[in-house]
Amino acid sequence: MGLNESVENVMVPECDVDTVGAPRAISEFLGNLDGISDLEVMGWAWKSDLPDTAVTVELLADGKTFSRVEAGEFREDLLTAKIGDGRHGFRVSLPSEFCDGYGSTICSDPIENGVM
Repeated sequence: MGLNESVENVMVPECDVDTVGAPRAISEFLGNLDGISDLEVMGWAWKSDLPDTAVTVELLADGKTFSRVEAGEFREDLLTAKIGDGRHGFRVSLPSEFCDGYGSTICSDPIENGVM
């Protein structure tokens, strides 16, 4: 999924899971939760004052942390968009407990210096 194909809300039918959010800036952070595919949550995060440094991202479901991941996966679309060196993507497996037939809201937040 490219930068121009970011989604505000994605429904994953087999899990009844929504993603929430559009590209947003938090302080000097930029990023997006692109969506969910094959039970993987995908997105990107970048800090403009450290353009070639990977950002740590916390992923939450219904307000509860389920993963922390370093956004260091290379994506050609990020490089083309001049988002640092393009190594700012992430993907994380969605825990099976969120595939229980009930809706869940997934969101992400950057973690300053790797700590909350």
